[in-house]
Amino acid sequence: MIDVQVSYRKDVVAMGSNQTGLRIVSGAVGVSLSSADAHMITPSKIDFGMETVEITLPVNTSALSDEETDTFFDGHKVQCVYWKDTSKKTTLLDFGRWSNLGCKATSFSRQLDERGEPIRTLGFVTCQCNHLTHFAVGFGETKVRFKQDPTTPRPRDMFQVQSGDMVAFNVDIENDFVVTAQCIDLPGFIDSEGQGCDAWTANPSWCAGSPDDGVYDPPSVYENGDGIDPSEACCVCKPEEVTRGITVDVVSITPAGRSFPQGDPTMIAKSSNAYRFEWMPRDAGTYRIEIDLKFGEDLVDTRIHYVRVLFCEHFLQSGETLQDVAIIYDMPWQTLFAINSDIQNPRVLNAEANGRLWICSNGNCVLEAASAGTVVKIGRLYTVQQQQTLVDVVNVTRSSFSQLQRHNLKRLHMEGTQVYDVMHRHNSTGFEISYAGEEFCVVSKLADESCLI
Repeated sequence: MIDVQVSYRKDVVAMGSNQTGLRIVSGAVGVSLSSADAHMITPSKIDFGMETVEITLPVNTSALSDEETDTFFDGHKVQCVYWKDTSKKTTLLDFGRWSNLGCKATSFSRQLDERGEPIRTLGFVTCQCNHLTHFAVGFGETKVRFKQDPTTPRPRDMFQVQSGDMVAFNVDIENDFVVTAQCIDLPGFIDSEGQGCDAWTANPSWCAGSPDDGVYDPPSVYENGDGIDPSEACCVCKPEEVTRGITVDVVSITPAGRSFPQGDPTMIAKSSNAYRFEWMPRDAGTYRIEIDLKFGEDLVDTRIHYVRVLFCEHFLQSGETLQDVAIIYDMPWQTLFAINSDIQNPRVLNAEANGRLWICSNGNCVLEAASAGTVVKIGRLYTVQQQQTLVDVVNVTRSSFSQLQRHNLKRLHMEGTQVYDVMHRHNSTGFEISYAGEEFCVVSKLADESCLI
């Protein structure tokens, strides 16, 4: 039997500082395990494999500026960290004794007051870690991190795309990790200034490098107890840490959604510090995309975005009316009013709050001004039955081929500009597949005949 002990200290002993690049904004939570005979189990010996420990901590950003507080609750520079005691070696990626390696922030929100209004400096952060220790939440930037500037996606940005179109955005990396050179003493081999070297060679070509290469030219005189000729020796300063590679992976897309052929989520490496995410989603809905950044084997940063996939829908932004939407889709506003029964007045629409929005078309996503909006239907969904052809679909739904093509182009198999395969659609290898089970957006053929009024 295993017992789990959890402790919480509201005031953190080691608060972090500007020198370490991290400021702690939460209390510390300690999690430990013990066996049935009351002997402690060393947390470092616990291996969760692919699983993680998840914990939510209250945060207080009153020590940060207003701008930093807004940055924090926007999900930028949020660090889930753990404390390294003196038995553990720190690395150049750590914030002093605090380290975020193996931990990531998966959600962040503000606390609400009695009236339901958000409190500016109080909130909650959920952390996931692959080990047990003392956890806290801090504000700061890692040396290797996702790049953020006004033109790049921020955490929790929303990307909007029509089903069958491409959502794509760049994922750039900033790498401030500096590999330093350090000479380690080697007994019996020192230079004339008493400085030790970690290697020597009788090959003079080793001495032709520069400090940038990790090779220092030798001083003119060596004191060498091993009798090596100074003119044939040189001090080679090796990096303190071996340079590690950067990898960027799409960890999850939830809920799981189907993609169009050859449109699966892909992270394309353009260079060592530049990647591009591409996806051609099929199913309508809002998806949460989690992207992890690793430096070597260590998880150092996480970015979460959302993708809103529209099918048979339009995202109506604040200030738009059904007449505006009708003009876009070349249909009467009365048709839209009829299929959106929840709309009481077509000229007065209530928009839901929303954050930064990117509108995507043909793989190009453009940042729109932050605004509110709501989703309205532009047609109704119809699922093709067994043995039905496209002709049957048009007749049963009282639609038209022009409307079917307009709203379902990626779902139809076209033999030409106006020629359809009414029986089958084809997969990527050309194999014929029945339309049965396919979902189409259908709009009345009256939309072809009506005038916009």
